Amino acid sequence: MRLQTKRIPTSFFVGVALAATAGAQTPPAPADLVGDLAARILALVPPGARLALTRADDDAGEPIDRDLASRLAARGLRIVAADANPAATVTVGCGANLRERACVADVRRGDARDTVSAVAPYARPTSSAPDARVVAIEATPLFRQRDAILDVAVLGDRLFVLDPSALTLYRRAGDEWQRVDSRAIAARAPWPRDMRGRLRVANGIDAFLPGVTCRAPIEFTSLSCADQREPWPLAVENAGLAGVRNAFQTPEGAPFFSAASLDAAAEAHSAIVDGTGRVQLIDDARKPVATIGEADDVASITAACGGVYLVASGGPTDDKAADTLRVWRIVRQRAAAAGTPMPVAGTVTALWAAEGARVATAVVHDSAADRYEAFQIRLACDR
Repeated sequence: MRLQTKRIPTSFFVGVALAATAGAQTPPAPADLVGDLAARILALVPPGARLALTRADDDAGEPIDRDLASRLAARGLRIVAADANPAATVTVGCGANLRERACVADVRRGDARDTVSAVAPYARPTSSAPDARVVAIEATPLFRQRDAILDVAVLGDRLFVLDPSALTLYRRAGDEWQRVDSRAIAARAPWPRDMRGRLRVANGIDAFLPGVTCRAPIEFTSLSCADQREPWPLAVENAGLAGVRNAFQTPEGAPFFSAASLDAAAEAHSAIVDGTGRVQLIDDARKPVATIGEADDVASITAACGGVYLVASGGPTDDKAADTLRVWRIVRQRAAAAGTPMPVAGTVTALWAAEGARVATAVVHDSAADRYEAFQIRLACDR
């Protein structure tokens, strides 16, 4: 999988203008588009002709090949390999934006070339929520390294990167981050296997780790760490993490892994991922009022067009080596899918957002590339 946008070559878009949604992979063609596209190809290629079928995007799904080839063969075309001297070569690509899906075919017959397309709008999310909108997740790469990234924080032209052994300051130099200074974090006990960390930058810099809290002045002239648990900056009251644990606890003793604040439309105070991986809505007294799904982490983002949306990573059906980010709108204690899920190149190891923020931070571990990468997550609105 890739986080980069997948695009069909520009020459395909004759009046379609349908670049893939930022951060999303090119989706396999749905049956309604394949049928329409096959009919348009058949209008250009005579029955009995030898036709080679290729894809514009190497990562496109196999179903488009099987379904489209089957439909064309059923109408008398002979599907052959690209090196088998075909009479026509058809290159197909699919894409999607916030409003619609499209499949486009480039049909070449000798010197002749035509472009045909099939376009269909997305079905709007079904929900009892009167103000549910369609939004799209935008993931902007921020920083990458081979060492584990626990959290990052941007302050003007400076970037703070927290990893298990140090807090490091970078300064922007053009399109790159230049390392300025690094302060070591001495581990006085073994860290937990799935280590977590969080940065808070205000008048100073606070770094929260399991059983350890570090502080530095905003100028980053020093860093002092102490073996002490302090509440982490979360949407739910907590006492921080113990040295060998990666789950928080509410004051009532209920374990949770992640928390996100909600707006008044949710009729709930916040959403948490509980000790079993369920996403629960809780009220002001931290009592569960609804269960809306499953996830590994959640974060709330305020969209530019209004409303607070819940971004969730992981879930019961995700590939163990690759996660998916999903976005929900919570209204009247019910969740409605508010946009297309976005696959990421690896597993999401951290997902945070400050209350009321329009940007969340996600950290992804790409085991195939042996690196960690931090992203800024925003929501684009369909107006």
